[in-house]
Amino acid sequence: MLAGRLAQINVNLPVKTDTTKQLERFKQAVLECLDVQELVPLVLNKMIEQIEIGSLEVVDSHKQKEITIVWRLTGKSAKVVRKFAGQVL
Repeated sequence: MLAGRLAQINVNLPVKTDTTKQLERFKQAVLECLDVQELVPLVLNKMIEQIEIGSLEVVDSHKQKEITIVWRLTGKSAKVVRKFAGQVL
């Protein structure tokens, strides 16, 4: 039983090491960008891998778009729904 658990830990260890390295690179990039006064291409290129902007949709009489941001150093993505002011008749 312990040998099986040890084998599983050894399998998962490289994954955790890769995640730790990714988070360390992300942390370093964030620290470099803390004093940024404006969003310039250099900052965007360091932090963001890809931005996807969905098509305009009408939901409950309101216009909205889905925006997906893929972070460069973590490989994770975040989805944001942007609602626009005003109603569609």
